[in-house]
Formats: sequence, structure tokens, C-alpha cells
Amino acid sequence: MKFLVSISLFISGLTFAQTSVQFEAAIENRTSDSVLIQNNKGFKKYIVINDKNLFTADFSVDEGMYYFSIKRNFSMLYLRNGMKISVKANEQEFDKSMQFSGDLAQENSFVKEQFITDNALEENEKAPNEMLKMMNERLQFIQSNVLSNKFDTVFKRVYLANYEAGMKGNVEYYENLLKATSLHGKPSPDFNFENYNGGTSKLADFKGKYIYVDVWATWCGPCKAEIPSLKKVEEVFNDSNIAFVSISVDKAKDHDKWKEFVNEKGLTGVQLFADKDWSSDFVTGYFVKGIPRFILIDPNGLVLNANAPRPSDPALVELLKGLK
Repeated sequence: MKFLVSISLFISGLTFAQTSVQFEAAIENRTSDSVLIQNNKGFKKYIVINDKNLFTADFSVDEGMYYFSIKRNFSMLYLRNGMKISVKANEQEFDKSMQFSGDLAQENSFVKEQFITDNALEENEKAPNEMLKMMNERLQFIQSNVLSNKFDTVFKRVYLANYEAGMKGNVEYYENLLKATSLHGKPSPDFNFENYNGGTSKLADFKGKYIYVDVWATWCGPCKAEIPSLKKVEEVFNDSNIAFVSISVDKAKDHDKWKEFVNEKGLTGVQLFADKDWSSDFVTGYFVKGIPRFILIDPNGLVLNANAPRPSDPALVELLKGLK
């Protein structure tokens, strides 16, 4: 589970006319001359360093939650027109080092702390039933703390709506993982998808081999972050009885983008393109509602693990070494 993929950023749509956010950021040990503020509704604002070594800009926003990033480091902000928001940070420990002043400082400090906590929760991912319990506890904690603190009234409404919507998505994700565990020991859902190298490939083509499946997409940041680790794992088990199969759930309109991505990134293993993206029988058969998702199938086509460890998890190598 990746919070940054599964949590939707709620935008209330409330805009304050003729006003803007006055934003300022000072970042130590920076490796870039620009920062980016964006949301999942298409808003993007690049801010370039000025001669005072500050990132400053005035811009209008729809009230809500935004990503704030420099290079690969990012955190979250709550923005609203008419507010002056100042941030100090160190790029080396970006989210942890962020300090706020000006309007909404208390609110954004709270947003930062919860962002850090949620990411730590994700990195220590446990079994689906345990994660569901933890998700519900987190939601209760957020609701209680937001309502009891002396936060801005509008912030309370927007942040809670955002968090509750995101948590709903996470709960659905783990509920589907629980459903997927019912497949263990049963025949795997089938596939017959376009192969990057030509023709199509189906599940039966790999009979006699273990199959490690990566369900991903070119637009998925956490998916792309796993690629270097996946390549290393493929190298380690290059001469083994394991087939590494990556299935893209990109939309049909992005078919050429998928081919270009595979070529440019030098992706290895078997690269397939799902016939109906998220609605493909293989994808729905495994109750996939969030990516990346990794699946392990045995030589007889039976499901060994419907939620296998990620390539970046050392547990994967140990698991694959134990296969016979």
C-alpha cells in the first residue's frame, strides 16, 4: 500500500475571489533551483529560487491539500487563498525538518506530522487484517485530534473530508487483499496479453516455472520506484526456474507510451500490456485496486501468494531462494 498513490486529495472547490496564496520557502542543502506545488487535479506551480535564496510566489489555488516537492523529496501542504505561508526545511530530511510560520502554521505542522506517520505505517506494512485494524485506529485518532484541537474551522472540514476519503480507499484496498488470500492454493486467474516483443503471452506459456508477476503502470510513481530493485532480483535469479512477468494496466490510449517506457528504461523480464487495463480478468480476478501489486504463482498455475513481497523488500529474495 502506498498512501501517496491510494489517498485522493480532496478539493472543496471553494475559491476566494481576487486573492492568492503568498508562499515563501527557504531550503537548506538544496540540490535544485526550483520547487513544485501540485495536486491530483492538474494544478502545478513551479517556483524558481530568487536572488535572496528563497522560493517565493503569489498564486491562486482551490482550497485543499497539495504536494510540495524538491527533486524526489516531498511532503504535503494545506493551502487557501488569502493566506501567507512560510516554510523552512532541509532537503536532506525534507518532511521531518519542515517548519512553518505565518498563517496556518499550526495546521500545516499537523499535516506534516500525520504525513510522516502514515508513510512510516506504510513502510512497516503488515498482514491485511492487521493493516485494517491500524487504518481504523488511525482514522479515529485523526478525527478525534482534528475536532479537539483549536484549528481553523475551514481547515478542519477540508482536512477531515480529505483524510476520510483517502482512508476509505485504503480500507477498500486491504479488504480486497483479504479477498485475494482466498485464492491461495487455487488455480490462478488466466491472462493472454500483448507481449512487448511481439505476439501474446498467456499463463499456460509459463507452465513448469514459478511466475513472479508485477502489476504496474507507467504513471505510477511507487511502481517506477520498484524497477531498479526488480532488475536486481531478476539478475540474481536469471538462471532459475522463475519467470518475471510485468503486466501494465495503462489505458489503451497510452499503449505507445508503455512501449516507449519499456524501451527507454530497458525493462527486463516479460513485458505485457493488459487488454482492458483495470477491468482485465486477471486484474479483477486478483481483486487489484491499487498498484504496484506483486503475485507469485507456482509451476502448476496455482496461486502461492496473491500479495507477494515487493522487489525492494529483502524478504522477496529469501522467499524466492526457498522455492524448489
